[in-house]
Amino acid sequence: MKIALIVFSLVIAGLRTSLADCEPCAPLNGGQVDIEIARLRSSDARERAAAKEKILQEGPTAVPLLVSLLRDLTFPPGAKATEKGTFETWRLKDDIVELLGRLKAEGAIPLLITLMGQKDIGGPWEMFSPEMRALVQIGPPAVPYLISSIENAEVTARAREFADDPIFTDEVKQRIRKTFVFQIQSRASIVLGEIGDARALPILRKLRRTRNDEFLLPYVERAIEKIQSKIRRKAGRRRALNTILHARPDQPATVGGLGPRKSALIHKTKWEEGEEGSAKHDAALHRP
Repeated sequence: MKIALIVFSLVIAGLRTSLADCEPCAPLNGGQVDIEIARLRSSDARERAAAKEKILQEGPTAVPLLVSLLRDLTFPPGAKATEKGTFETWRLKDDIVELLGRLKAEGAIPLLITLMGQKDIGGPWEMFSPEMRALVQIGPPAVPYLISSIENAEVTARAREFADDPIFTDEVKQRIRKTFVFQIQSRASIVLGEIGDARALPILRKLRRTRNDEFLLPYVERAIEKIQSKIRRKAGRRRALNTILHARPDQPATVGGLGPRKSALIHKTKWEEGEEGSAKHDAALHRP
């Protein structure tokens, strides 16, 4: 009898373990997404990490809720955060921004750019903020918005409102607006350089010509260099690919015949170009 009870207990324990293992694989409904987002407020780093993974499993359907919460957490210009809860609020915002980047949430791009411009780095040199990292992860879809933010930085700065406080004299307002323009243009330049999209070159070159700002220009120059370097690398891979495509018929061009480096080159070029030219790349891999 005792042996039967032990066996039965082991079977039940095994079933519970199996169900626990399968639980993360199940899709979340709207209410469960809310629960996981609420868990991001936890002070336990492991609980927050587990909540992030479940939200990432949910995918794009979690994005509207994340964007809505991030917008609610964002302090408007001139508002003051109370000392209590400030750290928890910023940590929650950074966690949400991280998720939006990993989800490649295109719907979050305008809000991320707004937050990118508002964040105070607290030093003379720009650093990579969570918002900037998220925009890089989203990639090419963010490029038109970043270009627009550079073009409209001064207009946005002039429209900025200030609290009704004697401290905000005309001189102080002008200084804050100038800083805001620098923050937007320098940070957008950094992100564009990391994305490496050629569409950004005209606005960056215009900044280089028209802005006489010794602090801004290094960021612009570096972004231009990074984009041009990426363009050169892609052009080199395309040339190498064309060489493979036009190899003599008696030269083997199968994956095995190309060797790992050439085969990887074709796959990388195909990935960068998307659907365009896919048939050409497939032909290079499988040409008899």
